[in-house]
Amino acid sequence: MLALQKKDYVALLVGVVIFLLCSVMIFMQVPLKNAFCDIDSSAYLHSASLLYKYGTFSPAVDLQAMPLYALGYSFFIAVVYWLFGQSMYTIIGTQIALALCIGVILFCTTRMLFGNVVARIAFLLFSCNLGFLVYAQCILSELLLIFLLLLFVNNSIHFLLEKKNRYLVGAGFFLALSTLVKLVALYFIVVMLVGVALFCWINRMSTIKALLSFALPVSLIFIGFSYHNYLVFGQFRYSYNDNYNLYVVFHAQVLSLRDGGTRENQMRELTKTLHDPSSASYAELRRSFWSLWAGEYGLFFKAWLINVSKIFLGLFTTQLKTLVNEDLRGGEVSFFKHTGSWFDRVDGYIRQGACAFWVVVVAWYEIIYSLLRYLFFLVGMIALLKERRWFIVSFLGLYISYFSCAIAFDGTARYRFFFEFVLLMLAAYGAYIFFIGRRGKKVIKKEKGLVV
Repeated sequence: MLALQKKDYVALLVGVVIFLLCSVMIFMQVPLKNAFCDIDSSAYLHSASLLYKYGTFSPAVDLQAMPLYALGYSFFIAVVYWLFGQSMYTIIGTQIALALCIGVILFCTTRMLFGNVVARIAFLLFSCNLGFLVYAQCILSELLLIFLLLLFVNNSIHFLLEKKNRYLVGAGFFLALSTLVKLVALYFIVVMLVGVALFCWINRMSTIKALLSFALPVSLIFIGFSYHNYLVFGQFRYSYNDNYNLYVVFHAQVLSLRDGGTRENQMRELTKTLHDPSSASYAELRRSFWSLWAGEYGLFFKAWLINVSKIFLGLFTTQLKTLVNEDLRGGEVSFFKHTGSWFDRVDGYIRQGACAFWVVVVAWYEIIYSLLRYLFFLVGMIALLKERRWFIVSFLGLYISYFSCAIAFDGTARYRFFFEFVLLMLAAYGAYIFFIGRRGKKVIKKEKGLVV
């Protein structure tokens, strides 16, 4: 590992100052009514309060129903309560500190791949990234999830570079742990098992050792949490949320494309008789979903394409609006709700829900930031392909593809946040190559001395 230089400490200090100043400015704009909360926040806070007060997520018989959402984030909030007291401000303060930890891990991961200079660029890009600034001040599970996913990516890249199975143990542990916060990475475990088997295809014994190193922590977490749910809720099951997102959220979107109306109204109709995910009504919902798929698979593909476009092109400013506008709820702002020319729709999307002119300015800043980030991201990916770093390209490409396409049951910039740090790493590399050119590549090769 390369030694830290004086310029690295300066870049880290400057980035931390920028991040904290921007965080204070956003914090000062948050209204007192429903402060820091979005649609899912009340459920997280309720479960955290139960655990904090009673030491269990289900202290009474009438609370025995297993929740649709994962409980990892509620556990995190309860720990914050135990350490610093039960207050919104202790949660936000802890999350801002967690966001800075994410920035440091991003710096270390980028440095491992591309050297010190690119790592500095990545950290500075992080410090002025609106996604990290906003979600640090939302009572939502996204930031904790990104922390765990970044640790997974860090361990996976360590394994690709050093080929030591202990990093697979860490990768499996953090990836499985992330599913306790949100289930989005659940099926990426299968992708990783296949990828590990292919990467280690030297002999049978090395493949088995590598697979066991990854699968063991995953299995322990899955079995352990399922047993927890059995003790608390009486059901040996990991979660229900994967079914809900597919059979309710995505189902409702397809129906809205076919019948008209909003997705929210369709969701209310679908869940009107839905009391429990194990009930007969839920089984009927599944049959209805697959029956619709058989006759309207074109609409399913259209809904999926719309969601993918929202994930890549949506703005984190939309979440900022719900944070600073007490009358706005998540999901109300959408580019597709506006009509007219392309520019009119973009302008309407930016202005909708903006409670002050500075929010509009921030939105245009984010558009410019995003365009430059995607440009440099492409330059970085092309540079990696030219350098024939096949395993790194394959891993990062699969990661981005999975979190942007495979889970596109809903479309929002909130889901791009799951791979935003990968975009920043590659954009930092692309910016370095773009401005320094071949000399930059030679410096990185001299620093790293490896091609993966």
